[in-house]
Amino acid sequence: MEESGLYNLSKRIYIKLIKGSHHDAIHFFSLTFTNPHKILGFGALLHFLYRYFLAVTTGSMQFNGNSWDLQYLIVHLVLSFSSFLFPVKKARNITNQIIWRELQLHNIVFTSRSCAIFAYHLYFPGENMWSRFFIVMTFHLAADYVTLYYKEGTTIRDASYDNKLITSSMKFYLDKFYAFSQFSAIVSLIVPTNQTLERAFMIMFSIQISTFLMTMRLKGIINNDGWHIFYLLSLLMNFHTAVVSCKTDKQYYTLFASLALYVWRVSLQKNKYLGWIIVFFMYDLIMNKN
Repeated sequence: MEESGLYNLSKRIYIKLIKGSHHDAIHFFSLTFTNPHKILGFGALLHFLYRYFLAVTTGSMQFNGNSWDLQYLIVHLVLSFSSFLFPVKKARNITNQIIWRELQLHNIVFTSRSCAIFAYHLYFPGENMWSRFFIVMTFHLAADYVTLYYKEGTTIRDASYDNKLITSSMKFYLDKFYAFSQFSAIVSLIVPTNQTLERAFMIMFSIQISTFLMTMRLKGIINNDGWHIFYLLSLLMNFHTAVVSCKTDKQYYTLFASLALYVWRVSLQKNKYLGWIIVFFMYDLIMNKN
């Protein structure tokens, strides 16, 4: 029975994901073309695997600070925008963790955010954090604009579960970790370090893999709880880089800034933009004194 189940899963992955369905083709008059979104998706996935393989085997993702690094990221950026080739419903499916319009636009915004910081750090590595702060806040204002018109609950707290592998108590802690990861991502993109390129790339990985997992959910390859497990693993890899591997005072201050943002927004439920200004002003003040 176990072999049969594994065989059926492998068959489903091949038919639904690799071979594809009618959604993976574009029809133009009498011609049929493979959807470029699928080609870009597999290219982006291979690039992610390659960079993480380098990270595991060499201790670095080997971004060399040249124009090729940026050109690789263009594939990921174009991939996000190519999602417009698919019909995406505006209304959210509350029982299945599949993509809807608000999430689609948010993922485009936040993928663009990572690419923008990656490019900025590539060409202006010595610039202070306030210029990066302005860039990141611009994208968050764009995300708020999307929410204003397409809001369908909260992206994470209203996520779908199967209530089988993940219990109610686990959901409580998952929501907290998801929220902290979002604040940690913001801090990592704003504060310039020697890990900025890798952190921007890893943050983008979590964003893009979440929509890929939703595609797998739509095609019946994984369930809702499976989406959360794989998404959690992507965040834990970022968590290791941002928190566990802290070795300098600057990295520890970055962790404290993430915690401060979490308390301000989640525990105290205060205005996020005011909190970001206060926290980064205090961070800048502390760092300039050291």
